[in-house]
Amino acid sequence: MAQRLEGGPALAVRLLGKASAAQAKRALAVLSQVTRNHPSTEHTLRRALSEHLAARWEIVVEVAQETGDPLGRLVADVLEQAPDPELASEIERSLPERTVALRELAVVATRQALQQGRQEALAAIEEATALCRRLAERRPDTFLPDLAMSLNNQSAQLSGLGRREEALAAIEEAVGLRRRLAERRPDAFLPDLAMSLNNQSDSLNGLGRREEALAAVEEAVALYRGLAERRPDAFLPDLAMSLNTRSDSLSGLGRRQEALAAVEEAVDLILPTLERSPFVLPDSGLGLVQSYVKFCEAVERGPDEAILDRMHTVLVSAGVLAPGQDDGEEP
Repeated sequence: MAQRLEGGPALAVRLLGKASAAQAKRALAVLSQVTRNHPSTEHTLRRALSEHLAARWEIVVEVAQETGDPLGRLVADVLEQAPDPELASEIERSLPERTVALRELAVVATRQALQQGRQEALAAIEEATALCRRLAERRPDTFLPDLAMSLNNQSAQLSGLGRREEALAAIEEAVGLRRRLAERRPDAFLPDLAMSLNNQSDSLNGLGRREEALAAVEEAVALYRGLAERRPDAFLPDLAMSLNTRSDSLSGLGRRQEALAAVEEAVDLILPTLERSPFVLPDSGLGLVQSYVKFCEAVERGPDEAILDRMHTVLVSAGVLAPGQDDGEEP
């Protein structure tokens, strides 16, 4: 059998393409076993999967779950080499929650399925942005805020898809709109401007434009600082996150002591609030404490153990860490 497969891969292709479901399942199991024992036949199984995965994926996944490698690994390779987000979404939904046999396939399918979700979300946001733009042209006082919000969301989706230049263009337009709105009605729109400036800094950092990123986040920090002085409960979390972004920008410029000072201020500001309400931040401060430890290590200084103990208590209270789990471990 192995010699026939080595010399004539068309046989395997026909078996998978023309056979009934039951026959295809048996053929795949045999092909997988032959390939495991005779690795030189792997190209044959790979070709069969390349040509028929879209039509036979349910059978392939079932047999791969039963037989493991090399079939599971080869399916992942084929999907990686010829991305198909729609097919990946179907495969991802069919996989068991935990699987060893299909571990590589689970990674590839999940990644492509997420890409498909982002593409669909981007299409919806682009449609909303276009609608808001038309409405804002007719009634700017009413719809410019909605256009700015849509552009902010569009930038986030573009960034998630790796389209960094387009993401930056969208957030820059959002910043421009929100700056105009904040000039007329600062109480209503300064928080939105600060948020977009922080997002603009992230986009600029992603493109390696560190000095511009720092300038944007410095403005965001200044705005949030003023807002937090008037309404600390509402804006201290935003100020802390913006200071964390500032620390990343400073670190990227090699200014490590200043980066540590920024994240230390963020921790000092937000820690009392987190101790009262552990869920104030989306990750309950895990990213913040990890940044603090990272920048302490960067300047070869040990972190304050009292701060770490307090943050650990917060993270356990929020369910982000299990009791006894270290802050640097995966949850």
